[in-house]
Amino acid sequence: MLWDAEQFYDNVALDEVAAKAVEMDFPVVGLAMAFQAHAGQRILRATKCFSRTIGDITASLLPGCTLSGHLVRVLLYHVLEGAHFRFQLNAPFQYVDDLAAAICGSEEEIEEVAVASGIFISEEFRKMDLPISKKSMILPRNLGAAVRAATRLKAAGVALRVVQEGRDL
Repeated sequence: MLWDAEQFYDNVALDEVAAKAVEMDFPVVGLAMAFQAHAGQRILRATKCFSRTIGDITASLLPGCTLSGHLVRVLLYHVLEGAHFRFQLNAPFQYVDDLAAAICGSEEEIEEVAVASGIFISEEFRKMDLPISKKSMILPRNLGAAVRAATRLKAAGVALRVVQEGRDL
């Protein structure tokens, strides 16, 4: 399963990241340094010259900043941890702004875990005001279980596409 949130970085506020990081006992000095590096003004450099500062500091995470993917882990950690321990998802991981996990077992186990974990993840996204993108999908090893799970998820208000191959662009 691959979960993608629409306009992810625009929907993640820096103050939410900071509050969650403090709640998780991140070192405050390191956190402050990370935010300074992330939200600091940018300049462009060309041969023998520099631009004036560019870009306004916003309240959201900056797409394209390599630090954004690391900072957002603070917000997504509880989702990955919860999905892994509640539903025994195999290898849940975050890649930039996407969550993914594999589900193993019999057809029935795959279907049940896909539905239960899918509802859990979508509810956690909704709590964080992160709309689930139409790019979210199930890439099945077992087509029957995936189609049944997608049908049940759709009935529960969670729309995931079943695809034979997929990528996030």
